[in-house]
This record gives sequence, structure tokens and C-alpha cells, in this order.
Amino acid sequence: MQQHLSGAGFQACSYDPWTRTLSLDVAACGGNQLWIRDLDWARERVSTAPVFQVLGQYV
Repeated sequence: MQQHLSGAGFQACSYDPWTRTLSLDVAACGGNQLWIRDLDWARERVSTAPVFQVLGQYV
């Protein structure tokens, strides 16, 4: 599956909701992964998304 996604221009990434950052996941080896085609656009989108509260924490 990873070869198909990579071949279509997607990159495996990880997301940190506390800092609202996306980074390349060079050790992508299974589990829950994010596959993103336009990393710059996605980074801009998560950094400018509205803040909301979950269990007393703002994310």
C-alpha cells in the first residue's frame, strides 16, 4: 500500500495536535498514518484552523 501511495505523490506524515504541526514520518511502518500529497498546503491549513476546546484543553 505504501508503494502505491508514494507512487501517487503522497508522503507519510505525523501530526502533533498540541503544536499543530505536520512532519514527514520517515519511519512509516504501519499503524495509523497520514498520507498527504501537498504538505505545504496541509501545514498551512492546520496552523490556521480555528482553535477548539476538548476536555478543558485547547487544541
